[in-house]
Amino acid sequence: MSTVKTRLWAPNPHKAVDWNQTAIEKRLAQGPLFGCIKYDGFRCLVARVGGAVRITTREGIELTSLQNFRPAWGDLLDKFHNRCFDGEVIIQGMPFEEASGLLRRNDPIPADKEHLVKFVVFDFYEYDAALKKTTTPPRCDRLIPLMGLLTQNYYEAQIVLEQHEVIKSTQDIEQLYFRARLLGYEGLILKDPLLPCRNGKVTGWWKVKPGCGAEFAPGFEADGITVDYVWGEVGKANEGCVVGYKVRLEGEDTVVNCTGMTQEAIAKATTRAATGRIYGTKPDLGRACRVSGMERTKDGSIRHPHFDGFRDIDGAEGIKR
Repeated sequence: MSTVKTRLWAPNPHKAVDWNQTAIEKRLAQGPLFGCIKYDGFRCLVARVGGAVRITTREGIELTSLQNFRPAWGDLLDKFHNRCFDGEVIIQGMPFEEASGLLRRNDPIPADKEHLVKFVVFDFYEYDAALKKTTTPPRCDRLIPLMGLLTQNYYEAQIVLEQHEVIKSTQDIEQLYFRARLLGYEGLILKDPLLPCRNGKVTGWWKVKPGCGAEFAPGFEADGITVDYVWGEVGKANEGCVVGYKVRLEGEDTVVNCTGMTQEAIAKATTRAATGRIYGTKPDLGRACRVSGMERTKDGSIRHPHFDGFRDIDGAEGIKR
């Protein structure tokens, strides 16, 4: 049975938006951006919440699996008053699915796995700035106090400062993206170094990954048939709703849980499923659809699968249009 975890605080950190070539080129005309590795990990915030060192998700839910790392973070937080570290936690050399399982657990990560944990810090700001719009120095200045405390050498420590490369053109973006992919990373995040601290999913940070829309970064797409519903998790905003579909990929036995639908689509799918229960039917199952993702995994599944929509029409369910 799932345990609903308590939200310790209500941060709203800056989240990257999708690739927008027009906006990116307009910003580059004003000056360079920073190109940073996009790690396939967990966004995490570290701060004193209620007087105690807490390592939480970007939604403010405690990552109890990382509780053994609190003393190290406490030493850093003691050097600054009322500050928050913002970054990504990853587990090196481990597939995302396995690493995700370790990070989501209630118990501490096993001692023999602790050396694999890496925290990459990419922002540093006042505690209040994580909660709401607050006037702050630009990002390049916010990180200056950490320069002498944290190494930028990824292999030297468990808590490191994010590296970046200066981006002056879209050609620079393409070249750095291909280097990142060759090294096995998810992609890039483009960041405006002059940006004050922002809240929510707003421009100033842009994602560059397979399928983002950039011509040089195609993603994976496939056709399939819906075979079951994906229901919202207990304790989450869409609990009890149809948030996606289990899809059997065309010509294969592989079934993938595909989500990412809009709230409007979720509401419509949930209503149809509820009506179907009354009449003993399962609406929208057996329908032709299109799904996408970052790439195929070694086991034949899709990394970050997304339900793009149905490819049939009413009255001809299951027949692609």
